[in-house]
Amino acid sequence: MMGVKMTRSERMVFLLLCNGLSNKQIADRLIVSENTVRFHLKRLYAKLGVRCRAHAVALGSVSPVAIAAQA
Repeated sequence: MMGVKMTRSERMVFLLLCNGLSNKQIADRLIVSENTVRFHLKRLYAKLGVRCRAHAVALGSVSPVAIAAQA
């Protein structure tokens, strides 16, 4: 987690993802399209070195302070 630079939008999507929201719920909350959410998730997965949502959430649950500290 350390050293992973996220944009503000990526960080917001990631935090909502880690709170269990679906892509549609994240899109509704951030007032963006589901395609935008998928775009951010694709970039996040690459930055985190994961291939799926579950692995990303697992990383977020291990180090939520590191994510919030980037704000």
